[in-house]
This record gives sequence, C-alpha cells and structure tokens, in this order.
Amino acid sequence: MSTGNERVPALWTQVPIDTPVADVLGLSFIAIDEAWSSVVFDVRAHKGRDDVAVIRCGSLGSKELPLRIQVPLLRRLDDVMAEYRKLHISRIVRVPIIRWPGHLTTSAPVPIAGMALGVPLVLLLGPTGPYAWIAAVVWGAALIAVVLGLQRWGPATAIAASDGSGPFRDDHVHAMVRRAIPASPPSSLAIGTVGAPVTRAEAEARVAQLKAKYGGLLSDLVYRIENAALFDPAVRQTREFTLLLARWDDEHARLPGDEAAALARELALSFDTARAHAESVGLAHLPTGSRTEAGRAVKAVHLARGASTDGERAAAIGQVNRILASLALYYLPDPVETRQALTGSRPQLGPG
Repeated sequence: MSTGNERVPALWTQVPIDTPVADVLGLSFIAIDEAWSSVVFDVRAHKGRDDVAVIRCGSLGSKELPLRIQVPLLRRLDDVMAEYRKLHISRIVRVPIIRWPGHLTTSAPVPIAGMALGVPLVLLLGPTGPYAWIAAVVWGAALIAVVLGLQRWGPATAIAASDGSGPFRDDHVHAMVRRAIPASPPSSLAIGTVGAPVTRAEAEARVAQLKAKYGGLLSDLVYRIENAALFDPAVRQTREFTLLLARWDDEHARLPGDEAAALARELALSFDTARAHAESVGLAHLPTGSRTEAGRAVKAVHLARGASTDGERAAAIGQVNRILASLALYYLPDPVETRQALTGSRPQLGPG
C-alpha cells in the first residue's frame, strides 16, 4: 500500500515524531516516551473518507482490543499519541506488522461452524415440543460464549515479521528498538563529557561563562522561539538546570572548594543536556496551533533586526509583541524582554 510518501522509512528505523499521518498510511510503529513506556499502532486508510485515517493502538502483551480512532491526515503522530494515549512520545520506530488480539485463529471456525449447525440439528433430530427450543437456546448461548471467548483464546498484541511469521518476543522487540535509537540521546549525556574544574576560581569562571552563554540565548528572540523548551520549566531537563542554577547562586559561596567545583560541573552538564533537548525538539515543543504564528513572529524579529530606521524597528517590535501576546505562552518573551533583546540589552542572571 502506498503511504503517500516516496521515502518510506525502513523497518526498525526511527521516524520523526512530528510526521503527518498522511505520510505513513499502511505502516506500523512502536512509540516510546522518555521513561520507555511504549504503545504500538498502525495507520490505515479510511474506506469511506479520503480526509481521515484509521489508527489502531494498544500495548504489547495486552489482550484488550486495540483502540480505534479516526484522525485527520494532517495530524502529527506525536499529537495523536498525546491526545488519545496521554503519552508524550520522544521516539517512533517503524516495525513490520502488529498482530492484534481478537482475530479468529485457524482452529476457531471449526467450533463456530459446529455450534452454528448444531442448532438446526437439535431441532431436526432432537426431541420435539418445548424441550427442543430449550436445547436450541442453550446451544445458541454456548455459541455466543465461544465467540465472545475468542479474544481471550487468541494471542496478545505482538509484533510479527512482514511475512506474518512470529510473533517476536517482547524483549526482542525492545532490543531492536534500542538498536534503532542512538545510545546517548540528548537527555542522557554521560557525566564524563563535562570535565570537573579543579579550583573554586575555575568553578566560578565556568559558571560565569555558562551564565553569559545562557544570557545570550535569552536575548536571542529567534532562539527563544525556535527552541522554547530550554525556557519552559515544565520540561524536566530545563527544570533540573534552573534548580541547579538557583542552588549555585544560593550556596556556592558557602561550599567547600571541592563541593563548589562538583556543583559547577553538575550545573554545566545540566545546561548542556537541557539545551541539547530543546534543540532536538525545536518548534515541536509549541502547541500545534501555535507553530505557524511562531514562525511569523520569527520573521518579524528578522525584520526588526534589519530595520534601517527607528520607526521600522518599532513597527516590527510591535508586530512581534502582538503575535507573542496572542500565543499566550508563559515561556515565550514578554514585551519588555522583546524590546530589551532588540535594542541590545541583556537580562541579568544573578551574581557569580
């Protein structure tokens, strides 16, 4: 089946989480969040409509029937998972096919056919009178029980090979997924990637450089908008960084030299982690309905930077502020920050 995209992702490779549904028609996936909670889903064309797709999603090992939802073709995969599964995914990997529970097994038609034929046979060959109807009712109830029990008799949700063989064991699936994902994602940088300062003076110099770099990013409106996760304390990596920054300001002067050095190292690592995460998600951190307007705000910032007169700059700054105010996102620049950023001043980040 055509997916509507000539570049069909290979099996067991990552797919961007912001991929539109329309680009993956006919394919199956496993999605995971940062805690490695997972959901499997497949995307199918709707038989009666050409503007929506049907997505079935569930959990590996579950015998529950999959959730079936109809979604617009332009919806992003991560938005679909967030809305319907309450899962904020960080990775999506394409898998061969998903074998859902509730399918009839090869042996299932035999008892069903036997039950179905049994009812008329009871009536024809069994005793006459009310007893025959009682027997028929009992037989019919047994037939219903068999049909309803097929789900429990059938296999649990699993991933199978493209030729239908398998299914794969869950631990094999997870191993394949881990192989498809880089060993050191931005949110799990190794502590060894940041060297430890030796003296208090070196620690304070490192933090001063970090604050200058962070202040520069705060003053860069384009960066603030396009990598907003770095400035949103609701993001785990950002929250850890801002808490360590506050701890440094409060405690470093009272700490012994070695503890101050260790804290500076931890702070530098958390900043690198938060920045790498923000740059990896980019505008995808913003709500879906805000991204187009955010792009307009970025263009207005460029206009303000390139303005040749104060009047042109003021008009562009006003446009930036109107757009950002309409988005009403607490982690985006406010009017004061916008004016400071576009007139050359930088925010202060505290002592030391």
